[in-house]
Amino acid sequence: MEFNQECISKIFNIVKQHPYYFTLMIGLVVFWFKRDNLSQLLWSVLYGGVKQIEKHRFSIFFVIYTIGLLFYVFAFQDISWIRAFYDSAALFAFDIRIGYEDIDTWFKSLIYVIAIIAGSYTLLSVIAPFFKHKKDDINKQRVLKSKKIIVIGLNYSSKAYLDSVKDVDNEYILILTQDKNDAYLEKYEYFHNVAIESIEFLYQDIDALNLSKVKHIIISTDSDIDNLEIATKLISENDNLKMFVQIEDRSLRYLHKENGLLSSQNIRIYSHNEESVRLLFDRYDIDGIDNNVVESCNPFAIAVVGNTQLSYEVVSQCAILGQLPNENPLTIYCIDKDKQAFQDAIELHFPQIDKVPNLTIEFIELNHSKKSFYDDGIWGGALSYVVLCFEDEQTNLDIAATLLELTFIEKIVHKQMSTQLLMAMPNGYKLGEKIKNNMEFLKYLDTFASTIDISNDKYIVAEDRDKKAIATDFVYSNIDIKVDNYARYEYIYTFKTDNEDEKKEYEKSGYVKINDSGWHKLFYLHKESNRMVADHIKVKLKFLGLVSKKVNNTDTKELFFDNKKLFESKLKDKVKLARAEHNRWNAFHYIHGYKQIPFVSKTQKGFLKVQHNALKQHMCLVDFDEFKARVDELDALGYEKGEFEGYDIAINDHIPLILAYAGYKIYQDVTVGITGHRSGISDEVYTKLFGYIKDMIEKEGISIKTIISPLADGADRVVAKHMIEEYSAKLIVPLPFEEYAYQKDFSNDSKKEFEKLMAKADRVDTISALDKISKNEAYLKAGEYVVDNCDILIAIWDGEDARGVGGTADIVEYAKTKLKKIIYINTKSKGIARW
Repeated sequence: MEFNQECISKIFNIVKQHPYYFTLMIGLVVFWFKRDNLSQLLWSVLYGGVKQIEKHRFSIFFVIYTIGLLFYVFAFQDISWIRAFYDSAALFAFDIRIGYEDIDTWFKSLIYVIAIIAGSYTLLSVIAPFFKHKKDDINKQRVLKSKKIIVIGLNYSSKAYLDSVKDVDNEYILILTQDKNDAYLEKYEYFHNVAIESIEFLYQDIDALNLSKVKHIIISTDSDIDNLEIATKLISENDNLKMFVQIEDRSLRYLHKENGLLSSQNIRIYSHNEESVRLLFDRYDIDGIDNNVVESCNPFAIAVVGNTQLSYEVVSQCAILGQLPNENPLTIYCIDKDKQAFQDAIELHFPQIDKVPNLTIEFIELNHSKKSFYDDGIWGGALSYVVLCFEDEQTNLDIAATLLELTFIEKIVHKQMSTQLLMAMPNGYKLGEKIKNNMEFLKYLDTFASTIDISNDKYIVAEDRDKKAIATDFVYSNIDIKVDNYARYEYIYTFKTDNEDEKKEYEKSGYVKINDSGWHKLFYLHKESNRMVADHIKVKLKFLGLVSKKVNNTDTKELFFDNKKLFESKLKDKVKLARAEHNRWNAFHYIHGYKQIPFVSKTQKGFLKVQHNALKQHMCLVDFDEFKARVDELDALGYEKGEFEGYDIAINDHIPLILAYAGYKIYQDVTVGITGHRSGISDEVYTKLFGYIKDMIEKEGISIKTIISPLADGADRVVAKHMIEEYSAKLIVPLPFEEYAYQKDFSNDSKKEFEKLMAKADRVDTISALDKISKNEAYLKAGEYVVDNCDILIAIWDGEDARGVGGTADIVEYAKTKLKKIIYINTKSKGIARW
């Protein structure tokens, strides 16, 4: 195909003679590259009614624009420069000559219609800015006049909150942002009930906000000072506004809520860091993943890595929640490359922390970018947790991965790992989910501080996390204590109400519906105190071998009596729980800067109460036993014997009621041991057994926490696998002797199954060595280990005598001598018995 020089010359002449048309063509080409403006316009004008056009806008525009050009060529064929351009293009592209007269009439009509659409498309692009502005203005006026939510600021927290508002279509939302061009806002441009303005709007025309029609306000910029400034501005306009204000700095948080600018009862100050740690220790027990610490007097330790605001919250809550009933010593290792800066920060934030009971803080200088960090002897100690608190998520991930690979690898391989690595990952929600789902190597690693878990509509606004705290305040505020003698207390509810029906209901059943009006009148520090009482309940329950779980049962009275029955059956030592509560109370007040002052008379106590709170002073900041030692002094001051520790005991006695009010049921946390035959067990036996266990859990309030199984063929494995999958139970494997020798008894398929279950084990203990003991004796010792460490033994047995030492019959007999609870299912008759 030859190049047509004459056609090219004609094109140049046409451009020269008709620059306007040429400019228009260039404009259309530019518009093609800016087509997003048009798609947004169509979406905005039609409010999402043309979603498919939006989805396929590229191909649609290309077709329309191309055919439209053809129309212009054919429709204006008498214009010489268009005809020359068309003929040259056709000749160049197809090496053929197609004239206007060759086009069929139907095709002309089609091109004409498409040309109209193309022209309209082009026209809309020109007027798009006007329509978009008009649409935004209409949206703003609609939102301002409606009952609305206002979100001020656009940081990680407020974005997560907006994402959590499920019913966006039915909520009017006004977003005041520092940057209206933030890409995050694009998804809200098409909602008719969402308006977006700059924060300056708050100062330029605050009356236009129509604050009388505000459901609540979220204030969450990147600056604590800006958040305070905005909140103060809004309070000056309307002090009845319900506001949720994010403040991360501890000093600002407590100063301005308790005594300062934000003391309104309608304002809740929240901290992402504080809530992150609260959720962390709601998921994990403060003393570790097993009961070895809480059931003993053994010390325990937690390592906090990184000098950040988050690490201060970890130290704070560990110091308070770490007050165990056996008064176990707790050491917190604060680790950073500049230990002096870390120490200065802790002492500045918690000037009375050295007085917290049972607590030692050690500051260690280690640089995580050096190998010496991972070789340090601190990691070889009995650490319950290593908490990585750097602001950079990549740093936390790198440290955790290196610790697992270099420092803890031997413990992990030998299933002796008892330390959990917890890394702050505010934006790593998906990564966190992947880690949580990994039941093998990564089960020793977990993430926390997810913004999605904290900054959401349910957690912040609905205050789900405060249900136990509200119940605690209600119960504590309505208890009087009558002391007949030092050893006996009577707890009398002084429930105040003008509703006669409520009074009768209370007198009849000892149950009243919770009233949260008192909670909303409390100052911030008092609310925090109740929150820590509620959070510490978990520690006390664990000491008693109990656990609480949220249930759907709305009958508080029934829930209360179920909780009370189980709780009192386990409550053996009230004094230990009272001591733990008093130590927790002391720790809380020391962490918040309170100081001890001399005892005052009972008549002075009420008079000085307000002053003492303002000055952060309290006369009860003494050791629990000191009340007993100074009983004569207390008598002289007008107090009754035992009056002080009476409240510590009272709040513990009402744990069942607090949990019932909050919708929690108490369960017995049990460890189940397994013994049984290796073969000859039918599927019917297992089906019947598992059904019985399910019924037992529901009827008796049992929570299966741990399974102990040697993982031999047959019963050991089938039951263990079911418990792990059905109840997420932890697995402890006592091997009779060395693993390599143990596996010699298994077939190839059996070995593979054994290795899969071993990978899920939380701990593996080798009981004996074959060079010192026979196999049968080793099997017996492994069975005795199962019995010694379980609460309930499941025995799948034919009822006959053992065929050798260490058989199922021997293990069952040993369990009887230890008075263990036994669930026995006969493999022949398939009958189930409880011993």
